Amino acid sequence: MIENKDKDFIEKLKQRAERSLKVEEVNPNSQLYIETINYLRKQKYLKFEEIIKVLKNSFVTNYPLGYIIKNHKNNIVGFMGTIFSKKIHDNKEHIYCNIHSWIVDKSYRINSFFLLIPIIKKKLY
Repeated sequence: MIENKDKDFIEKLKQRAERSLKVEEVNPNSQLYIETINYLRKQKYLKFEEIIKVLKNSFVTNYPLGYIIKNHKNNIVGFMGTIFSKKIHDNKEHIYCNIHSWIVDKSYRINSFFLLIPIIKKKLY
């Protein structure tokens, strides 16, 4: 369970970034997925062919393939890919999140932490 001081810290980080940016989860077969694929094709940091291979390996289908950051003009300026999996630990099923392909345009990198907020809120392993 997240302690109060951790909640306050997370909330302060979130408020700082929310003034001009928003994070959205990317699910397959959505309009945002198509926008995200277009962003990933244009970015110059990682090979698109390698990213798309990873995106096709979604282990838990009711969780997002990743998260994007949009700026005040509603343009995607960052992406963080996620792979969720289920594991049994202490006779309980837990959801784990692995992060891949973290890409944020240079002028927005100071806010790249914002992509972690949804995962932190889900209290995953």
